[in-house]
Amino acid sequence: MKDNKILVLGIGQSNFLNQLYENLSIDNPSLSIDIDGYVDISQGKNLSSNFQYGNYFDFKKVKIHKILLLKKMFQLLFSNFFWKIVFFELSQGLTIKKFFDLIKEYTRTKYIVENYIQPKNYQIFHFHFCTPENLKYLYFLSKNSKSICSFWGSDLLRATGPSNVFYVQLALEKASIVTVQTRELAEVLFCKYGRNLTQKTQYLPFTISTKIYESIDKYKLDFKVIEDFKIKYKIPVDRKVIVISHNAFKENNHIKVLEELNKISNSIKKEITVVLPLAYGRDEKYINKLKAIKIENIEITLILDYFDSNEIALLRLATDIMIQMPISDALSGTMTEVLYAGNKVIAGSWLPYGLLRRKEVIFSEIDDFSDLVPAIEKLLKSTENNNNSAIIKSILFPNTTTPLWNNLFKNLLDE
Repeated sequence: MKDNKILVLGIGQSNFLNQLYENLSIDNPSLSIDIDGYVDISQGKNLSSNFQYGNYFDFKKVKIHKILLLKKMFQLLFSNFFWKIVFFELSQGLTIKKFFDLIKEYTRTKYIVENYIQPKNYQIFHFHFCTPENLKYLYFLSKNSKSICSFWGSDLLRATGPSNVFYVQLALEKASIVTVQTRELAEVLFCKYGRNLTQKTQYLPFTISTKIYESIDKYKLDFKVIEDFKIKYKIPVDRKVIVISHNAFKENNHIKVLEELNKISNSIKKEITVVLPLAYGRDEKYINKLKAIKIENIEITLILDYFDSNEIALLRLATDIMIQMPISDALSGTMTEVLYAGNKVIAGSWLPYGLLRRKEVIFSEIDDFSDLVPAIEKLLKSTENNNNSAIIKSILFPNTTTPLWNNLFKNLLDE
């Protein structure tokens, strides 16, 4: 019997969420998991499983009569939360119009929590991707509600400014538990939002889907299939494949990396080809910029298709070197897949990959983009073997991570 009800709020993207809750449900059948604002970012091609949530909500679309909102606004005006945001927004010089828009939004949020969310009697509310917009329902949950706030990475490392700090701090003060994926990210959390969060913070890598890893195992020695994949996507089969990051967001620094690759000697250029996976996070203006970049003697392949798990696995196997130098990251799934496939990675030393280093996963780190060319030249000559596949399996596969999440939910339910 499913008698422990969980509501997933915040960002509803299928990556991270499907595999986490599927594995939790397998290990703990008593969990009934509903979700708000679900989005399949893979365009239907890379669902981690056939996992189905109990209910799919879209609270943003709830229509509320103006009279009911007006009544709820009067209640809001007499709350501590209202006066906290009044004093904060006055200090930030918010215009009267924008302030009233903000009050209307929080009135609507309060109504949804009290009339649509709270009456469903959830035992735990799990908030993902901790930005003010994603945490807004937490402000209005009852005092005895149990909640988890899970940071993903860029919400902690890229979202900034006084408003972000103020509103996220308010939410984290109410949260029962805060999770981050690594100890390095926890240190960022404490510096940004306060060390008073130390006691409620836990370090939990997200549970990953093993479908891509299983496909890597399946095709690892099938060189004909890997070659056919290269041919299909016009990747030269006679050159070493250098892949830059894993999506189209400009924060991945594609252009900076390409500028450095242009400095490689012509003799090395003739050995390599460059692939840019750009399916997810596309901005056409930025894509056109990338299309316009030409490097003499290096063919650049742009992949704009969404891949299923088999195609992703084949791209990882086709990759000789991945360059992972975004402005920030948490714990890149793409990078770990490339390493699991037995291939090489060059990562920026500013990225919080201490978990991998401490477990002796082998990859290259550089301090600056100017160090990229020598690092590539070194790896192209390297024949070093490593134990990356076994280590990654031991630290990041569900049989290791899911029990940690299960313990978190169990302990919170038992309180």
